[in-house]
Amino acid sequence: MVTVLYNSRDVFMSTFRTWVEGARECTGDVEFVIIDNSLEPTCADLAADAADSGLRVTYRHCPENLGFAGGCNFGASLTDSDFIFLLNPDVWVENDTFRRLLERLNRGEASPLAVSLQVGDAVLCGIGINRAGHFVDRKLDSSLALIGPSGGAAVFPTDLYKRSDGLDADLFAWGEDVDLAIRLHAGGHRTEVVDLRLRHLGGHSLGADRRLSGRKVFLLARNRVILAARYYSTTSLILLSPVWLALTVCLAISKGRRRVGIAYLRGVAAGLAAFPANRSTAYRSSRVGVWSVGRPRARAVATTVLAD
Repeated sequence: MVTVLYNSRDVFMSTFRTWVEGARECTGDVEFVIIDNSLEPTCADLAADAADSGLRVTYRHCPENLGFAGGCNFGASLTDSDFIFLLNPDVWVENDTFRRLLERLNRGEASPLAVSLQVGDAVLCGIGINRAGHFVDRKLDSSLALIGPSGGAAVFPTDLYKRSDGLDADLFAWGEDVDLAIRLHAGGHRTEVVDLRLRHLGGHSLGADRRLSGRKVFLLARNRVILAARYYSTTSLILLSPVWLALTVCLAISKGRRRVGIAYLRGVAAGLAAFPANRSTAYRSSRVGVWSVGRPRARAVATTVLAD
């Protein structure tokens, strides 16, 4: 199990306690790999206490900030487990969560799994692409096709994750899971759903810091353009261009009211600047038509598995 921290101590003190209790239900089968991207080591004591209690725990402090993508990849390199469970540090688990998940892994073929999260009143599970061509957190009961797992709660066979080069560290955060999902989907790897409805706080690392919120807005806007350049078919790009132009204007106004409009426009500009390089032939084999991959009947590629 790999988690990446950034200014996460306050919430992680609460969530990690539930992880430890869950791991005790599966003695020897759960390993925690904690990558701390904070400027100062924030959770070494929590990791040490868990290790002292007999659990397998690896803690690494990375003050250079590897980002979510780089942190996950580094964490994956530190384990030889059969499966990697990427879980955000602001997710609580039940005592039987890991046991139920391991039972599911032990009885099925090795495929990526999207684990459902309870966020407020919504139940989210995996990644979808909406009609406007934007990748979104997909609701469990959505008609959008399941493209792949969301990085906030995803299980991958370790061999598949490493053979696929994991998450793209250049994307840093917010969209890197979409990149991997599309690559795996194009390679014929279909994602299944495990409906655990784990309680997820969301946005814990940003807090009220407008600078960090602006960073998220920048990266999300940039990465949406980059991913469209890499993976959307030429027909999709042509048809979506007027929609995206209108959306860009509307979103710039909306985000301007929240004082992150400049960050949004900077992200769009950065994505457009990187567009030619990311339209290279290296990504051609993974390109998709937005409406073909996202149409409701494409949900047949994903089997829903309800964990009892």
